[in-house]
Amino acid sequence: MRVSIHAITGHMSAVKTCKAMAKGIAKCGDEVVIRSVTDTNVSSFDAVVLWGFIEPCQQIIRNCQNLGIPWVFIDLGYFRREKGYYKVTVNDRHPDKYLMALPHPKKRFEKLGLTIKPWRINPSGSILIAGMSGKAAWSWGLQPEEYERAVIQELQTRYPDFPIIYRPKPTWSGASLIPGTKFDKFQPLKHLWSRLWCVVSHHSNVCCEALIEGIPVFCQYGAASVLGPHDLTKIRSPEYPDNREQWAANLAYCQWSLTEMEEGVVWSYLKEVGLIRV
Repeated sequence: MRVSIHAITGHMSAVKTCKAMAKGIAKCGDEVVIRSVTDTNVSSFDAVVLWGFIEPCQQIIRNCQNLGIPWVFIDLGYFRREKGYYKVTVNDRHPDKYLMALPHPKKRFEKLGLTIKPWRINPSGSILIAGMSGKAAWSWGLQPEEYERAVIQELQTRYPDFPIIYRPKPTWSGASLIPGTKFDKFQPLKHLWSRLWCVVSHHSNVCCEALIEGIPVFCQYGAASVLGPHDLTKIRSPEYPDNREQWAANLAYCQWSLTEMEEGVVWSYLKEVGLIRV
């Protein structure tokens, strides 16, 4: 198998993860070529690995889709990012299409030292809107805060009795107060959980954290959408699925460390479960 790896020059996480994947793929006996994201022609390759969703990456992905070539997407991990875990998904930016297809053992998730807490049912709690950055909005074809303002307006119309907290992505400086909400950008999430009824988001990783904490979610895209579909007509009666343990166990196999990438563990796994094949 011949694999093209595209690293964004100057992006530290992109460079180190792509280099680690290249080393691991070579260990598995496959040919690797590290290329710039501006080299979008992938017709002579059997698979592609990349970080990011800037325009050249989007063109590479479109080329892969047109040619039927599998593409591996790398980004920050779902759990324990601070410990150096990175998301690795195939043929999409999130694994929701195949996440629950194959049950995985719980041991990998348990090693993260996280505990799935009982469901919290707090009728007097607030709705948390977990927002995205302007850059993330652009990558989904949206204007900054377009999703957040639209969903807040819908919630205010449907449920005027529910208090709403708007929490934009903390690293985004362009966020602004949305009328009728409490703006809460920097308070640690651990101080918010006890005050919430549910979390609503386009795709924020906050939803994954909320599910672990026992907070129901309404998520439009991403791993959390598997357990919390984005149906805002059901805010008063959210889902409390009983398979969070299996969901978390499976999701732990969608994120990996640099060492696991370098040793070929990631590439071997992707081939073993059939996510990468020619």
